[in-house]
Amino acid sequence: MMTETRLFFSMDSRAKLMLLGLAIVDFTTYLSMSIIAPFFPKTANEKGMSNTMSGFVFSVYSLVMFLFCPVFGVILPKFGPKFVFLSGMFVSGCCSILFGFLEYAKSGVTFSVLCFVVRSFSALGAAAYTTATYAMVIDIFPDNIGTVFGVLETFVGLGMMVGPALGGALYQVGGFILPFVVVGAFIICICLPLNAYILPAYEEKVNMAPPLDMLRLLRTPSIFLVSLSIVMSAAIWALLDPILEPYLRDYGLGPQYLGLIFMVIATSYAFFSPIWGAVADKMENTKLLIIAGLVLMALAMLVLGGSPLLPFLPDDLWLIIVCLAVLGMANSLALIPTFENLLNESENSGLSDEISTYALLAGLWATLYSLGEFIGPSVGGALYEYVGFACETTIVAAALLLMAIVMSIYCVCEWWCKRKSRPRDLESTEKTPLLQNSNRRTDIAVRNVSNCIENGPVPDSISRSKSPFLSDNGYSVSKASGELRGSIVVST
Repeated sequence: MMTETRLFFSMDSRAKLMLLGLAIVDFTTYLSMSIIAPFFPKTANEKGMSNTMSGFVFSVYSLVMFLFCPVFGVILPKFGPKFVFLSGMFVSGCCSILFGFLEYAKSGVTFSVLCFVVRSFSALGAAAYTTATYAMVIDIFPDNIGTVFGVLETFVGLGMMVGPALGGALYQVGGFILPFVVVGAFIICICLPLNAYILPAYEEKVNMAPPLDMLRLLRTPSIFLVSLSIVMSAAIWALLDPILEPYLRDYGLGPQYLGLIFMVIATSYAFFSPIWGAVADKMENTKLLIIAGLVLMALAMLVLGGSPLLPFLPDDLWLIIVCLAVLGMANSLALIPTFENLLNESENSGLSDEISTYALLAGLWATLYSLGEFIGPSVGGALYEYVGFACETTIVAAALLLMAIVMSIYCVCEWWCKRKSRPRDLESTEKTPLLQNSNRRTDIAVRNVSNCIENGPVPDSISRSKSPFLSDNGYSVSKASGELRGSIVVST
């Protein structure tokens, strides 16, 4: 990765345009996931589908992404990130339009089966371009991963906010078919050509990373803990979907006010995501942010449900709204630093700094997030039925606090081990010849000079491109011809 640091706001216009294209795709992804919430259950019931089956139509999206994101993470280097990205968008856009036409399908089993099939293929396309998105983020923005990831998550929150409202409005205007046709046409006619033009081409294909590398990563304690925090953070948000509305019924709120309350957590998440991303880019140990996010989420869950451990809390609506806002802020705090943390830990574990590793990490992150989105509603609904809202939020808060404690203990042990090994490292450095302590850039320079001696012509200046897989659109290696004369001296 590049050693010189560029601030996000100093990026050139093309890089910012790439970020905008990726952000619009993230927005559309979660828009298409949430747009069916206001009207699909009603239409499904009219078509003879039970509420249970309707719920499975919602959750199958996350299940398919959980199953196929690691697959795309492995095969992505073989076909190229841009090809996988655009292909996934095309499949997802077509499936969105097809889903709208299911209104004309025969009621009963036919309608149910077609809903599952089309929704599953839409999720398959989303798994492809989501995995490719995260891989390209590392490759295109290596010095601003936290900031860029925060910006993308802001658009995720906006998609979750706008989706239900836009779906309800379009349904009122044009019925069941219009919301899906609008979203599908937007993906195919706007997102697809825009990203096809602005994203860099990956002309060279590289070998796929061995699938066992993902399991090897999960066996690393640090990566395993961060992975658990990703699953838990994703599950917390999804967990409230089936239980918050029944809990709020006692307050006598109408549908429009319930919709506004649901928007609180998404609004808070979208607002704070770029802030935590910028903070993560400036911190060396981002696990501290994850721990803080887990603790804040635990406290918010305790107060939100009126935990039996806190009997003195008032049963007021304003307190619930404040807790949801804190929960959205804390969720972004715990989630945003995880992606960059996985990248750093993978490099420490010995994986190479190349596109196959980026793809593997992108597939892993998307898989873990989708797993949390699938577990959340399932566990949330079951716990609500058996123990009630207050006890459920208390159990979830305890799990979050336990996770924060375990990660804190690991961070302390990691710091202590580094502190103990530091004198040995200094002693080893003093006994090692200066030339052997040269950094990776000096080693690369030596290899370049050696190649020049063997091949004759030598470049006057050699600048490493940001990625060896990018085409000549501003990211290629710049060379100038010259002749090798005299002796070669390498200074360190």
